[in-house]
Amino acid sequence: MAPQELVAALLKMDEKQGQQLLQTQLPAIDDSSLNLLVELIKREADRQWAKESGLSFRLAGYLMFIGDTIQDKYVHAIGLMTRGDALRRMDRDQAALPFLDAAGAEFLEIGDEVSWARTRIGRVSACLQLNRTSEALRDAAAARAVFIRYGKHLRAGQIDVNAAIINYESGQYDQALRLFDRAIETYALQGEGVELYIARAKGNKAIILAAMGRFREAVALHEQARATFASHEGQEVSVARQELNIAQIYASQGHYSHALMLFNRSRAIFQRHTMQFQAAEVAQQTCLCLLRLNRTQEAYELAGETVSYFRKSPGHRHNLAHSLMYQAEAATLEGDYRDADEKLQESSIILEEIGFTV
Repeated sequence: MAPQELVAALLKMDEKQGQQLLQTQLPAIDDSSLNLLVELIKREADRQWAKESGLSFRLAGYLMFIGDTIQDKYVHAIGLMTRGDALRRMDRDQAALPFLDAAGAEFLEIGDEVSWARTRIGRVSACLQLNRTSEALRDAAAARAVFIRYGKHLRAGQIDVNAAIINYESGQYDQALRLFDRAIETYALQGEGVELYIARAKGNKAIILAAMGRFREAVALHEQARATFASHEGQEVSVARQELNIAQIYASQGHYSHALMLFNRSRAIFQRHTMQFQAAEVAQQTCLCLLRLNRTQEAYELAGETVSYFRKSPGHRHNLAHSLMYQAEAATLEGDYRDADEKLQESSIILEEIGFTV
């Protein structure tokens, strides 16, 4: 079987069946086809990472199996790293760490420092989720030094972004800003093809500026990021996220009409892309604008839509409680105090059930 045919067959099998197929096919594959097979499996695993992490997890197993079968430590380490990244995507960060550590160790055994540093990218993200911030920052600094030494500016910029996010989450806003600035400068050293990376870094930097109350600077950066995303195909959702961030700033300053327009635009984009949860969250923020603009009936109806949505999402009961509170506020302004009381009672019960107490 050609490498492309073999990958297509593997996608339709469970891991045990796939290993049996590989066991029969690998002895007959020449070195060139074997390299292509590994490349295609890794590429498919990366492609599936965001939308079907279970498949990415399985494909990682095939890479480990191939590495063991042909006794190639590099291929085996790639499989370990890919499996660790798949586990991160599945929110199994603790389980991901041993795979990322094992991959890093195997890369160092064969003298591949750059690949070792690549394993630190996933490790930093996992440690952030596990609140192991000191460990994450140490890994980030070590990996960045390797990437810079080998001229891997794109990777170095990415690790700076990860470190900036860690500092932001820890409340170290000034350090986070410095790291985002360094990431933007490092991306620029890469040359062409970095516009979207720079735009994402600017958008993240803007969030920190907004948290610091530097709203004018934040909006200007979000606008720059938005313009970049709008100029590239397939970036409509990224445009929506920047408009959402701008809307939140305007709403926080009391510019409800302008915020409402941007909330509606971003919500429409999320709906077009079947991102219903994100659309519902934006609808909640839209309710606040409608209430402040005295468009109480619209607010009540929209809040009711989000109540219906979040009732079907058991993992988001706090969202349901907030939607009920928006509905209650609208009912109060309309003079329907009994309805408002019912909504507040239910909201109170939900918040107590999930651990919120006064």
